[in-house]
Amino acid sequence: MKKVLKLAIVSLLLFSFIIPYTAFAETDGSDTEWQDIGISQEEFYSILANNMDNSISVYTTGLITGYVISCGNENGKLAVAGITRGRTDVVKCGFMDITIQRRRHGSSSWVDYTTLNDVFNDTFVCNLYESFVVGGLYEYRAYCTHYAKKHALSTEKIKSYSNVVRF
Repeated sequence: MKKVLKLAIVSLLLFSFIIPYTAFAETDGSDTEWQDIGISQEEFYSILANNMDNSISVYTTGLITGYVISCGNENGKLAVAGITRGRTDVVKCGFMDITIQRRRHGSSSWVDYTTLNDVFNDTFVCNLYESFVVGGLYEYRAYCTHYAKKHALSTEKIKSYSNVVRF
């Protein structure tokens, strides 16, 4: 009798692992992804659309779930926009080592033009937006390190480059 009871319990437990479960999380309705960065959400995403190489790339093996940095020409200014998105248990994320590079048209070597301050949020998503007046006859791009931190011993960094914009 004990053997049959043990076999029934083990069978029920194994069967319960096979059944898929769906969990739902409730939000407070606020848009945690959007920050007040001085331009509209549509303008921000139109700049991000310039860099189809990165897109909002999925990176599922670590703390960062999506990232992109992109450049665009916004009314004659160089606009740099980016997103770093982490898992919901990430407590700090953002951008480090943000560098704008330029090169003359037809040249093959990039030169560091300027650097930006690191940008972080104490949440699982961070947006970046900066615009610059730049000189003509150059191509520009940006690169940075996307950063996410769960706790002191659990961080992730991913380097990425933007698309190239001509002026």
